[in-house]
Amino acid sequence: EEKDKKRLFQGNALLRRLVRIGVLDESRMKLDYVLGLRIEDFLERRLQTQVF
Repeated sequence: EEKDKKRLFQGNALLRRLVRIGVLDESRMKLDYVLGLRIEDFLERRLQTQVF
């Protein structure tokens, strides 16, 4: 169900975490954008962490 409290809480937690680690922009905080993420998005962020 779309209004399920657990689903809403977990979805928001996922979005906040992805923004905090730098994989997702704050302007793109929707689950649709999460589905569009690529492996390269995560690897680029990891590379930045390793270099700096």
